[in-house]
Amino acid sequence: MRGFLVTLFGVRLAVASDSAVMAEALDRYVLPWLPRSALGAEPVDRRIEVRGTARSSGFEILVDGAVAHASPDPIAAIPAVQRALEDAIVRGQRDVAVVHGGVVGHAGRVVLLPGSTGAGKSTLVAELVRQGATYFSDEYALVDAEGRAHPYPRPLFLRDGPGDGRPVLASDLGGAVAREPAPVGLVLELRYAPGAALVLRAVPQGEGVLSLLRNTPQALVDEPWILGRLERAVAGAACYAGPRGEAREAAPGILRLAAARA
Repeated sequence: MRGFLVTLFGVRLAVASDSAVMAEALDRYVLPWLPRSALGAEPVDRRIEVRGTARSSGFEILVDGAVAHASPDPIAAIPAVQRALEDAIVRGQRDVAVVHGGVVGHAGRVVLLPGSTGAGKSTLVAELVRQGATYFSDEYALVDAEGRAHPYPRPLFLRDGPGDGRPVLASDLGGAVAREPAPVGLVLELRYAPGAALVLRAVPQGEGVLSLLRNTPQALVDEPWILGRLERAVAGAACYAGPRGEAREAAPGILRLAAARA
């Protein structure tokens, strides 16, 4: 088996495959900016193995030893592997609050775009990166005790239709990847409406906090400490809500607002 071990906020993750082609895809796309170390016998919080099947040219994805998914090719396996790792990261989190949202950096501060999976976050984040923003994440904002957002080193998953989407690195879009946390400058709760113009309405910071809470996979009743982190994130930010149309038309206005806030 070829693979690697990575650690993110104290969560230890092992990823391996018996296929050289699959192992190369895992190394390229799975948490690609985290340092790797060699696999060993030490305990981990989640172990992913992607094995070729004897019955076909496809692959089986094993999560902690149990078959969880099947995939016809290496690239199609990446979203399922990423989801299994993210489940372990969220469940094992004691250091950062986790928010479903796109995250980019601009002019020294972070633009946080809370929203559920399938809400168009990845498409908008990809366009912001193409137009000069720094990539943090297209799925999760990781907010520390000081209210700063940390980069979450996963590829973007861009959909051309139904399904999980294809993995794309920010560097493939000509963009840069953030390496350090940054304070939040904007919280934008945007609603995609085909053909709409970007119309942003300023909302109170309390509404911004509620927007983050609505989009966290962590349960406030079980992990009340996340509230303080989200409040500190919003304390230095301007909060807006409103519709937006296509990502290419919305991105310039978002970046102008972020620059003005900085």
